Amino acid sequence: MSNLGFNENDVRLLKHCLWINAKCVMLILLFVIALRWTQPSPMPGTAPPAVAATSAVAATSEVTTKLTSTESRQPTPIPPTGWRRTNRGWEHTSSWPQSGELGQSHSISELIAMQESREPKWFNAVLGRVSGIPPLMIAVLQIAVIAVILNLAKPQPRL
Repeated sequence: MSNLGFNENDVRLLKHCLWINAKCVMLILLFVIALRWTQPSPMPGTAPPAVAATSAVAATSEVTTKLTSTESRQPTPIPPTGWRRTNRGWEHTSSWPQSGELGQSHSISELIAMQESREPKWFNAVLGRVSGIPPLMIAVLQIAVIAVILNLAKPQPRL
């Protein structure tokens, strides 16, 4: 059996890659530990007293009734006025076409709601899932994709 011989440059490159991967793994582990540590965990054997639990339930029901009463009110539409920067340059809002039911202009929140109602349901579901991804994970995925592209773009040596 013959011994495997490694070139000195290959060994240096392998050590360098191993060191970079070890640092990345350590960084990810530190992030995971930091996230676990910051989340409040209930202490075992400590239960809230019954009086505090009933008052908490009463307080939450009161808050929910206040929230539902404020949600049922319709916001008053405030149309945009003055000069606005658009994709066609600076425009005055009085020159914008007034489209709407019975000649009413819509507020920004109503325009957003109308646009969301025009979008397909699957698109809103996809955007809902994407918005749930933490920004750090998106950055890690982008870096991983760039690394894969760079690895695939390297010219292969001819044998």
